[in-house]
Amino acid sequence: MELINTIINELVDTNKSITSPFLKAKVLASQIQNSELLKWVNDEIQGYEQENLPDYRVKYGYLQGDYINGNSHLKNQPILTGLGKDIEEEIKRIRFTQSLQELESMLSKESDTIIRNLLVPQLVKLVEQSIKRVPENRAFNLIHLEVITSITVVNNILSVVRNKLLDFMLKITEEFGQTVEIKDLKENKEKVNTIMNHTIINNSGDGVVVNTGNDANINASIQINKGSKDELIQKLKEANVPKSDVQELVEIIDNDEPNHETQTLGTGAKTWVQKMFAKALDGSWSVGTGVAGGVLVELIKKYYGW
Repeated sequence: MELINTIINELVDTNKSITSPFLKAKVLASQIQNSELLKWVNDEIQGYEQENLPDYRVKYGYLQGDYINGNSHLKNQPILTGLGKDIEEEIKRIRFTQSLQELESMLSKESDTIIRNLLVPQLVKLVEQSIKRVPENRAFNLIHLEVITSITVVNNILSVVRNKLLDFMLKITEEFGQTVEIKDLKENKEKVNTIMNHTIINNSGDGVVVNTGNDANINASIQINKGSKDELIQKLKEANVPKSDVQELVEIIDNDEPNHETQTLGTGAKTWVQKMFAKALDGSWSVGTGVAGGVLVELIKKYYGW
């Protein structure tokens, strides 16, 4: 079918806007009367409601803020909340509900390399109160708090979306042939839905860090034997972590106090991960933020046997 071939050709050309093949996919979904495919395509084109957001559009950032503590007034500092794991993850979560066109527009702004998500006053107060529970922080006042991440996460989302639609179209041609007709797809709705479930719905990319360039070969399905420093060091080297930072982490985990019951990292490891994330953001560590923000934490967790 010419329409499917056109969609495939546009999807493989990463220099072209992703919106065009999705508009054509909308035509295809309407012609074959497939409501499931049409809904997904429409959500991507128009943007999502919060409650319907797929996992690949949810990313995690890094907390940064301005605060006064006694006579010290510091800006753009990493913030450790002291809150439980679930609450902290929720605070750091960034939901990208925007349309494909809006996401592409974000990438086109060359001056914007960092995404900043300002937190509401209620959350700022919650974090401030948590930090104040530590006796030496009783004079702590949190003035400003935001979640930041690299613009590369937007590129990641667009890459995932592009690959999902491409996988679907390729599988359709594989199953039905290059000359498939509209009526064939309409008559085989159940088979089309099965293909969609395998390529779009359930193929979320979980376990694989989707990056570009040197990060493309880093897999998040990490296997480290509990307590094996040699394996941890090797995995860190594979993630291009500088030798000095690897050594720093090794020294930290010898003295850190993680909470094994709640499976949360100790203060030293948390601070180290945040420092590495900041290095990824400012470019001093040449690696994708998916590695900096996620894989490093998983490496340490596997070392602890979690």
